[in-house]
Amino acid sequence: MTKLIKIKHFIILFFFQTNFLIYSQTVLEYNTHSIQANYTHNTQMIEYIKPGNSGKNIIWDFSNLKCKKNKISKITEPVFTQSGYKLPNSNIAIIDGVNNFFFNVSKNQNEYIGLITPQSVIEFDIPIVKMVYPFRYGNKFEGNISGEGLYNNKVYSDINGFYTVEADAYGTILLPGNISLENALRVKSTNYIVESTCSSTKFENIKYLWYVQNERYPIMVVMDNKKTLPNGKTIISKKAYYNENAVNRISRARYTSISKHSDNTIMYQVFPNPYDNIINIRYNLKQECKVSIDIYNISGVKIKNIISNKLQQGLQNHIINAKQVGLTSGVYYIKFIFDKHTYMTKIIHIN
Repeated sequence: MTKLIKIKHFIILFFFQTNFLIYSQTVLEYNTHSIQANYTHNTQMIEYIKPGNSGKNIIWDFSNLKCKKNKISKITEPVFTQSGYKLPNSNIAIIDGVNNFFFNVSKNQNEYIGLITPQSVIEFDIPIVKMVYPFRYGNKFEGNISGEGLYNNKVYSDINGFYTVEADAYGTILLPGNISLENALRVKSTNYIVESTCSSTKFENIKYLWYVQNERYPIMVVMDNKKTLPNGKTIISKKAYYNENAVNRISRARYTSISKHSDNTIMYQVFPNPYDNIINIRYNLKQECKVSIDIYNISGVKIKNIISNKLQQGLQNHIINAKQVGLTSGVYYIKFIFDKHTYMTKIIHIN
C-alpha cells in the first residue's frame, strides 16, 4: 500500500510540473510570431551585453542595459520597394536604412531570399530558413546556404555555407525599471558563409533572439559577427537591440485577473518581482473566501504555507521575509487557492 501511495504521489507531482511547463512556455507560431507587412518596427540600439547561458529556467539579468539610439525598420511588401522586382520569390521586405532584406513567409516557415543594397544584389538559390512553425524549447533545424552576389553590376561572387537554428533556452529576463518577463524563449541562429571571387572571405554570424508569448517580434537581440578577409585579417563586431515599446506594453498591467468568484473578479499582486528579501502579496476579496497560499521550489516541493484560512471580504496583504522562510537565490512558485480555484505565479529571488 505504501509503495502504491508513493507511485501516485510521483505521478501527481510529475503531472503538476510538466503540465505547468507545457502551458507556460512561449511557443513561436505563424499567427503570433511571423513577420508581417505594414508594420514599423522601432527598437533601441544598446551597449553590447553578453547573451548568457542556455538551458532551462535561466535568469538573464539585463537590468543594467544602456540604450544608445533608436533604430527603425519598416516591414512591407516587396512591391513597395524600389528593387523588389529583382527577387520575385519574396512576399515580405524589411527596409533597414538603405538596405532591403527579402523573405518568403508561409504558414510553415520563414525563408530569407536575399539582400539588396545600393552597391549589391545577393540572392540565395537555396534560401536560409530563419524559422519553422511551431517552434519551442528544444527544437532545432539546420541547412545549407547557396547563392550568388553581384557588386556594382560588375563583380560576381559565389556564396556557400550552412546554418543552424535552435531554441536553446527559456527563462526570465530582468530589465530596467524592476521589470521581469517570464517564460521567455531564446532562439540561437548561427550562419557560416564563404563568399568567393578570386579569393575567399569568411563570415560567422551568431544571433540570439528572446521572444515572449504576447509579442510578435523579439524583446532582445544580441549579435556576434566575425569576418575573415583573404589576407587573414579578422574583423569582429558586436551589436545588441532592445524592444522597449513591447516591454512597456507588457509591463503596464501589474495586476493579473485570475478567477471568477460569483459575479466578481479576484485580483492579486506579488511585488517586487524579482525581489531580494521582502515579498508583498496583496489581493482583494469581494466576499468571504477560503484562501490558501503556499510557496514551492522549482522541483515542486512545498517550502512554506503562508496562509490557510477563511478570510473576510476586503483587501488582504501578506509580507514574507525570504531569509526567515529559507529562500535562497533562484526561482520559486506561489500557489494560490481561492475556494476551489487554483493558480500559480513565478517569483525570482536575487541578491
